Amino acid sequence: MATTIRAMVSIDSANGIPADASVNVWHFITPTTDLEDASDEIISKLSQFYGDIESIYCANTVAGTFGIKFYDLGDDEPRVPFRTMTGGSFDPTVGDGLPTECAICMSFNGSAISGLPQRRRSGRLYLGPLSTGVTTTITGFVQVTSVARSAIQTAAVDHLGSINPLLAQWAVFSPTEAGTKPWTDGAIAAATTVVEEGYIDNALDTQRRRGTLPSDRTTFGF
Repeated sequence: MATTIRAMVSIDSANGIPADASVNVWHFITPTTDLEDASDEIISKLSQFYGDIESIYCANTVAGTFGIKFYDLGDDEPRVPFRTMTGGSFDPTVGDGLPTECAICMSFNGSAISGLPQRRRSGRLYLGPLSTGVTTTITGFVQVTSVARSAIQTAAVDHLGSINPLLAQWAVFSPTEAGTKPWTDGAIAAATTVVEEGYIDNALDTQRRRGTLPSDRTTFGF
């Protein structure tokens, strides 16, 4: 039976504080029992993906280094990673950044099937923290540039869409669809959907947990 892998990418913060890392959670389905080979392929493609969109990140807030922890969703909880990759790198843009909670949302989904809720076959990734260069102002509204959106689109197609299907495929996993824990192998398989398409909107999104703490306070009283 195929295995669903969770890959947690942790992008290091420029301040060096682990709690301030930006985390993206990916899922992949693999038909092979050799999870080392499958994770090798995933590491290669994710490294290329982040390298191709490096210009959206800001060097003032992102260190340009990342690691990946891999989990087999079929393992009992609490799960331990079956592999940890460190030393990934890319070159974020030098210059000013947007507030660290600002993100570009990449949405994706599997093909629609009658009788199955499509929202359980859909996923999102929030990319950031961001450089100010990813935005433009049009009629007073701040929007994500078409250049930034095209870079993400191209990277997704070129790398995530070209994964060797004998090793892995980009997927959506729905905990709701998997049902009550502990999950059986059948429940995990039924809750995993291969990604067929996606999109990037021109509106910024917000990830509050990525926001920095205030460094000053202005008070008033009566």
